[in-house]
This record gives sequence, C-alpha cells and structure tokens, in this order.
Amino acid sequence: SVQRCWPVSVFTLCASIVPMTTLDAFTGQGTYYDPGVGYSACGTRHGTNDLVAALNAPQFDPSTPNGNPNRNSLCNRNVQVHGPRGSVNVRIV
Repeated sequence: SVQRCWPVSVFTLCASIVPMTTLDAFTGQGTYYDPGVGYSACGTRHGTNDLVAALNAPQFDPSTPNGNPNRNSLCNRNVQVHGPRGSVNVRIV
C-alpha cells in the first residue's frame, strides 16, 4: 500500500482511497466539493447527490493522453473511500 496526502478543494477530510480495479492504495486528505457546478475534469456533469470523486493533478495528469483530460484512463473508475465514519464506493470524474 502506498500512502499519500492530497487536497481536492476547500473542506478537509481524512480518507483512504483504494482503487477497486488495481492493487494501488492511497492514504491522505480528501476534501468536499460540489460536483453540480459544471463539467468535471473527465467532461461529465454530475449532481450534488452523486457519489463521485476528483483526483489532484499529480495523480490525474500522468494518465491524460495528449493533454485531453476527457480521455484520461482514470475517468469513470470506481474506487472505495474509507474514512472515520465508514466506507463508500465512488466514481472518479
């Protein structure tokens, strides 16, 4: 397991991110953001009640082909987030 910390937005939440499709694991800070304000980095729209997550640039950008984030191989992957109040499955957007 690999441990890392990352900020996503303005609200800090400690969480472990465990991708369900690989053996990689990340531990660090998660933050809240409102996915209903526009398009995601993956070019999709989501509501405030959707179970989605974003990644920081150091995790997301290396998987972005030719600078087009809509074609990032991490888009739409399902991951499991573990926090102090339980676990939840979310989709990377």
